[in-house]
Amino acid sequence: MSNFTGLTMTAPVLYCIEISPWSEKACWALDFHNVSYEKVEYLTLMMTPMLKFKARKKRKLTDKVTVPLLIDGGDIYTDSFDIARYAESKAGGEQLFPPSDLHRIERLDLWRARLLNLLRAEVFDKIRSNHQAKLEKLSF
Repeated sequence: MSNFTGLTMTAPVLYCIEISPWSEKACWALDFHNVSYEKVEYLTLMMTPMLKFKARKKRKLTDKVTVPLLIDGGDIYTDSFDIARYAESKAGGEQLFPPSDLHRIERLDLWRARLLNLLRAEVFDKIRSNHQAKLEKLSF
């Protein structure tokens, strides 16, 4: 990607987990608005220290790393809703967040996040008691 001065610009980098509904939401919003980005699969053990360092402007180094996480130059977006808003700010055309509905959309997103967190807790509780599921979770 190049800008008008001939300098090379890098695409934003989205760190995500392929099977995560949060990551899927971020990808969908970026794709909907035709925002170019580099998608990087987040590998917990290998990438956590690097992402903690890169996200230090938004989070303390002691904070837990969560994905999706989008880095665009010096700007960092640390959740799927913020990434979707970023995507909309980069593109014209059809809006995902019409100003007249924004407050309602934000409330619905909070409910969505609570529901997904409950479902994630249920899945991890089931994994904890299933030896085969633990092995599959560790394999790459």
